[in-house]
Amino acid sequence: MTSPPRTGWPRRLRGIGRAVLDVALGIGAGVVLWGISSVAGVEGRPLLPAGLAWFAVLATAVGASVAVRRRWPLAALVVTTVAMLLFTLSGATREPYTFTALVMYEVAARRPPARSALALTGVVAAAGTTITVVYLPTDGWYGTVGLLISIVVLNLGGWLLGQVKRLHDVAVSRDEAERRRQAVTVERLRIARELHDVVAHSMSVIAVKAGVTALVAESDPPEAARALRVIEDTSRKALVEMRHMLGVLRDGSDDATEGALLPAPRLTDLRELVDRAAVAGVAVDLSATVAEPLPEGVELAVYRIVQEAVTNVIKHAGVPECRVVVAMDGGEVVVTVSDSGRGGEPGGRGHGITGMRERVAVYGGEVSAGPGPSGGFTVAARIPAGEAE
Repeated sequence: MTSPPRTGWPRRLRGIGRAVLDVALGIGAGVVLWGISSVAGVEGRPLLPAGLAWFAVLATAVGASVAVRRRWPLAALVVTTVAMLLFTLSGATREPYTFTALVMYEVAARRPPARSALALTGVVAAAGTTITVVYLPTDGWYGTVGLLISIVVLNLGGWLLGQVKRLHDVAVSRDEAERRRQAVTVERLRIARELHDVVAHSMSVIAVKAGVTALVAESDPPEAARALRVIEDTSRKALVEMRHMLGVLRDGSDDATEGALLPAPRLTDLRELVDRAAVAGVAVDLSATVAEPLPEGVELAVYRIVQEAVTNVIKHAGVPECRVVVAMDGGEVVVTVSDSGRGGEPGGRGHGITGMRERVAVYGGEVSAGPGPSGGFTVAARIPAGEAE
């Protein structure tokens, strides 16, 4: 059983660190760009007036775009490109197009290839037209073409690197989806085995009861005996068939293990589960106030959810205690397992959590898992106390 990944605080810290880095990079880009513009002389044949205040506005726009490029890549690219064009039309400097390449990387990494390629074409076309108009009269074809080539190489390089990053992310996402699919398949096979426990146990009881009834029937004993013996024989044959079929689902063979034929765990077995957790080093504060009888499948689902959640506490929470509450709320069984440990990712993406959701979905219930209100990790499930859907 897999626990929720330990990505709560570390993931948040990484996100905060990335945001701080982006802001610092944006400030640095704006300061550098304004500094270069303020010391460089006017180049080419500018079409707009130059001035330090004007350069400061453009540098601020570029810096802000660099800072937010991960969140709004296309908008950041548009603003950066427009600022670069205005810098060129002011004859300030030839360097600013380096920053469009930086933003272009994020566009290529986070947007579909066709859209990012269109963005690359638009940036290169706009830059090429503006540079030709401003620098061709003074630099001639040689200098202008060299500048254009450098801009194309920079932005194309950013686009290609972004494509590599996007393909890597797609591959990682595909692998994760496959792992989740396999986890769901494994959990469904486990559920099939446990449904075998419930149904097989019930059918065994039916077979025994039918045999006893056949011996004590009072009216028309011969006929009743024959009918009940047919029931007994049919139920036993169905039981054997079920064992074989679910055995194939379980491990690909016709062999059924002895443990698979034991009665399914019930709510009364939670105390034994708590005792085993204590031996493993985690004291469980158990509060189970469900007095009314529940369907065997529902009790099994509750038991397995508590078992999985307590196992996760033992393996990953790093605390010596947790609290388990099982109670009725209207027509639903509410299960809550909470600890004050390391916490985890909101939503609970571990395979164990996936298994809980699959199990509860059989009864039309729901499971939530994530950091608790005062820290730690909390698993909460609501299961309708009825038959499976």
